[in-house]
Order: sequence, then structure tokens, then C-alpha cells
Amino acid sequence: PSISAIRTLNASFSPLYLPCAVFIGGTSGVGQGIAEAFARHTKGNAHIIIIGRNSSAAESIIASFPQPTSPSAKHEFVSCDVSLMKNVQQT
Repeated sequence: PSISAIRTLNASFSPLYLPCAVFIGGTSGVGQGIAEAFARHTKGNAHIIIIGRNSSAAESIIASFPQPTSPSAKHEFVSCDVSLMKNVQQT
């Protein structure tokens, strides 16, 4: 399919459920970009969990998400340095 057809399909995305996504390393780089794109495509109506080390960056990113219209939507940050397996297990 063409890129315009893909964009049209993405823009019409409206699931009958509240999607949930977890973004590891979501406070910068690719993880941040994907989390922001997911928030845009769901119009903020999702349970979005950002896992990373920088809480202030996460708060800023979450604040930039579209305001959800669904009362069930939730955007949160979980602090974890995933470079240590011990931390991953605890989280």
C-alpha cells in the first residue's frame, strides 16, 4: 500500500478497547518518539507506561500527550534502570 493509504488507515484507528503499551527507555530517543506517536494515534485514550531513569523527562513527555477523553485512560512513569536485571525483576 502507498504511504498515504497507510496514513489514512492509521488516522482512522479507533479500537473498541483501551489499548495498553509499555515503552522501555521511553524518556528519550526512539522510545520517546514511539511513545509520543502512540499517544497521538490513540488521541491519548490509552494506558501508556513509560519505563526509564529520568522522571522529569517522563513527566514532560506525558504532559505533552493529547488529553484523553476516556476516563479509563492512564499515563504513567515507572522508574527503572533496565541495564541491571535485578531492577527489571523488581519492576
